[in-house]
Parts: sequence; structure tokens; C-alpha cells
Amino acid sequence: MSSDAAVATVVFTILAIAGAVAIYCWMFARARHLLNKWAADNHYRIIAKSFVRPRILLVWALAFWSIVCHVDVEDEAGVRQRAWIRCRGSWLGLLTDKVRAVWEQDE
Repeated sequence: MSSDAAVATVVFTILAIAGAVAIYCWMFARARHLLNKWAADNHYRIIAKSFVRPRILLVWALAFWSIVCHVDVEDEAGVRQRAWIRCRGSWLGLLTDKVRAVWEQDE
């Protein structure tokens, strides 16, 4: 391998890693935005939230470009509930504004 090819390989590898990190950060920033918008639209206050990391393979989260979050919310009447929230669309993933909640009592 020539020195030009080695440099090109190193540059490509660095760009690929930087791109993967940027996409990962964007996905969670977008999911946080969608989660906060969902809570505001439905008049909930988020008490606690925890994102399910992609390494955990939940059947519900296997669709490409989805982020799952477990939340504790409080409504305007002060009633607290827990839910699993999936942020994604059918084909465009996090490029859409779709948020689906599955309440723990519904499971």
C-alpha cells in the first residue's frame, strides 16, 4: 500500500467515525426534542426519563431509526403515570414527528 493510500484510509476512517458519532448525537437530540414536544402537546410534565440505548434489543424498538424512552409524567391534575415512548416514523424514522406512547397499565 502506498503512503497516499494509507493516508486516504486513515482520513476515511476518521471521517466515518466522526459521522457515526454525529448521527448518534443527532438521534438522541431529536428524540429529546420529540419527547418534550409530545409532553407539551399532551399537557404532561416530565418527572423522569431514561433512554433505552440501542444495544438493548427490545422487539418494540427494533425498527430502524427509532429511540425508546421510559418516562414518568404528571398531568395537569397531578396524576402520575409511566410510559414507554417510541420516537420514529414508519419509513423516515426520526425525520418524522411521530411519537407513540404505551402506558404501563396498557401492557
